[in-house]
Amino acid sequence: MPRNLESVGLITRLFPDAPILLIRRDPVETCLSLYRQEFSRDWSFAHGLVDLGRAYGLSARFAAHWAGPCRGA
Repeated sequence: MPRNLESVGLITRLFPDAPILLIRRDPVETCLSLYRQEFSRDWSFAHGLVDLGRAYGLSARFAAHWAGPCRGA
């Protein structure tokens, strides 16, 4: 799900040895796929392509942060 990265901090606190897998897809394909879905209005970023682009960028920054020393492994 698009917002799962928001929970990585909590997951690593609750389960310090849990592996976190990040699967990356093409950004354009990912955003278009999300745009075509009918998410609830609670997911305000999923209803506009500009907002989806910003959300994707934020997710990429979250992923880079949590990858930390494991980056490139």
